[in-house]
Amino acid sequence: FLGCTQARANLCVEGASHFQGTFYHNPKINALLAQQRQEGDRARRTQQLRQIQAIAAADVPFIPLWQTREYAFARKSIAGLRLEPTQQLPYSPLHKS
Repeated sequence: FLGCTQARANLCVEGASHFQGTFYHNPKINALLAQQRQEGDRARRTQQLRQIQAIAAADVPFIPLWQTREYAFARKSIAGLRLEPTQQLPYSPLHKS
């Protein structure tokens, strides 16, 4: 999820989530995301991720009807190429291999 530096209820009013246009913010999901990153037990982590999905599905302000597939190409001499889940291409990891 994108960061939110200021929220009112479940609406992000300042931060990356606001800037990117989703405006979504849920403190419970943010807490669960932090917990699952530290969880060593696979079953417990799966349970936390399912809980995140259930909360997000209940809160969802819209349902995307389609999602495009994004591609990024580079010469063999370029390493570090990857698309983020937000479909953004970060340039900082790019380097000559």
